[in-house]
Amino acid sequence: MFLALKNALGKPLVATYKGLLDSFSGASAAYSLRRLSGSYTGHALRVRRSGDNVEADVGFNGGSVSLTSPVTNASGEPAYTLTYSDSAWQFTGSATFTSSSSTGAFVISGTSGTFSTDLTFSTSVASGSAVSVRVTVASGISGTWSVNLQDASGSVVSNSAAITTQGTKTLSLTSTAPATKVVISTISSSAIINASSFSATASEGDTAATTLDAFLKEGAITYSSDYSSGTDSWTFSGGSVAGQASIGGEDNALKVTRSGAGAFFPQRSNVIAVDGTYIITLKLYVPSTNTSGNLNFNVKEAGGGNTVATNLTAQDTWTTFTVELVVSGGNNVIQVTSSSMSDGDEFYIKDFVATQTGGMDLFVDTWYDQSGNEKNATQSTAGNQAKLASGGSLITTGGKIAMDFDGSNDFLDIDFGANLSQPNTVLFVHESDNTNAADNEFFDERGSGQRSLIDVGSDGDDYRIFATGSLFFSGIDITTNQSTVFTVFNGSSSVISINGTAATGTTGTNGINQTQAIAYSEGNNDFYNGTMQEFIVYNSDQSSNRTGLESDLSDFYDI
Repeated sequence: MFLALKNALGKPLVATYKGLLDSFSGASAAYSLRRLSGSYTGHALRVRRSGDNVEADVGFNGGSVSLTSPVTNASGEPAYTLTYSDSAWQFTGSATFTSSSSTGAFVISGTSGTFSTDLTFSTSVASGSAVSVRVTVASGISGTWSVNLQDASGSVVSNSAAITTQGTKTLSLTSTAPATKVVISTISSSAIINASSFSATASEGDTAATTLDAFLKEGAITYSSDYSSGTDSWTFSGGSVAGQASIGGEDNALKVTRSGAGAFFPQRSNVIAVDGTYIITLKLYVPSTNTSGNLNFNVKEAGGGNTVATNLTAQDTWTTFTVELVVSGGNNVIQVTSSSMSDGDEFYIKDFVATQTGGMDLFVDTWYDQSGNEKNATQSTAGNQAKLASGGSLITTGGKIAMDFDGSNDFLDIDFGANLSQPNTVLFVHESDNTNAADNEFFDERGSGQRSLIDVGSDGDDYRIFATGSLFFSGIDITTNQSTVFTVFNGSSSVISINGTAATGTTGTNGINQTQAIAYSEGNNDFYNGTMQEFIVYNSDQSSNRTGLESDLSDFYDI
């Protein structure tokens, strides 16, 4: 909340933000989708975008996470640019090497030799980055050109792409270790290359978004290939596919051949996702040597999904198409299809790019600790991350943003640095999807030794807490309504309070383990199925503050 203050003259002062931790200090860890302290200036979350796995930190807009929250520290930023100069170009062999700064053309003439250049990145490219390199080779020049990424010591740290024809080519390289430069080389009796056409950018991890809303809506490249490394996992059960084909002045095309009469339908998995909207760009080439003159080619979602026509009109030429595909069939397989063709007919695909423009999900990588102790709750495994947005919309509970745990394998790890001896207080806000015991595991150890657990008893039964040696059942049944949960682990003076209704009882005397998890129980390897909005741990007995803490939670979340 914000407090409007006035000075002695009755004039308003600058508003001061006051959160729960300002009134109830001393938390060991505090996680929330609202700001908990006026002194906290950090982020709320680190999220991962489903379309391209780009991650970014999400801050608070005023007091809460919302679509207008700032987005910063995206993985892969800053964008990588190339710098080069005449002195960077080198030639060894029995030939001459000249350059022209005015035209950008670098010319080699002679009998033989090795021509190369080192193009240096402005910032070291991180391992695993996708780098696109555009190269122009002058017409009439023959040779085989090799392009790769190298590290500071000169070792190759990527796949190598080859150019065997003239013209402008775009090559895809993936760094296997931090890279500092692009190296291009050839052995040829004569070579001309246009340096002004060299460029390289790291596509993975970049974002121009500055707000969470823009981050959700930003076009994310989910898949791209120029087939320079081969078929890139494309398959065709009605014939065959082959990579690195050359035709129509282009290298590294995907060649698709029909076996027997029938349609073309080469396909690739893991390109599209259900409910997503995609802009698909690709180049197609159909040779006039085909027995069938059919030009009826489409881009579609496999399994009866939507189909978009390319409107191809000519043979023996590369044609670029851009189509929009809305995914509805529930699979992740993209196809390029045709009507019936003849045995042995061929067509070629080049520079296939899928950009998701809508319907993306956000997943939680890190829930930042606002207590000042930096005990962040983390989950680095993509398949185990809770959702913050689904199908392009933020998830909410009670009208306020929430994160959703799927009940199958989603959880967050916490390392407190040491065991927390009793007394301990744990409070949180949640809404369960069902009342099954196996789907309502809220907090438990992930290490070994002492254990403190919060869950429910049998199906539809009451909330309970456990410290090694003794279970305390509250007698308060779980529901599927949004609820505040307040617990104290303190031997015979333990407390469980649900929405302000409190019960006292006895647990064992062991404390919270150094390594704990939110939304998980190690007993039967079960998980939590529902939403959560706040989770706070005190290494102290907060019974005297119970009503104040519960009021703060219920007031903010309208419970």
